[in-house]
Amino acid sequence: MLLSEYDRVQEEEANCLSGTLLVPRDALLNFLTLGHDYTRVAAHFKVTKDVLQMRINLTGVGKQLANRRGYSRG
Repeated sequence: MLLSEYDRVQEEEANCLSGTLLVPRDALLNFLTLGHDYTRVAAHFKVTKDVLQMRINLTGVGKQLANRRGYSRG
């Protein structure tokens, strides 16, 4: 299969699904609520910090934590 034959929408869906499977929202929220930094959380899930940041953004966890008093980013 040639690269030009891949469907962009399917590729985006696959990326979203893989992120969901690798970094579940509830676990992500729990780790960050406990104060673990992004490097430690990414290492736990065996993903890059970029993938972790994508999950934080897509799940709304970043906004949820930002609304809590005393939360500071990674």
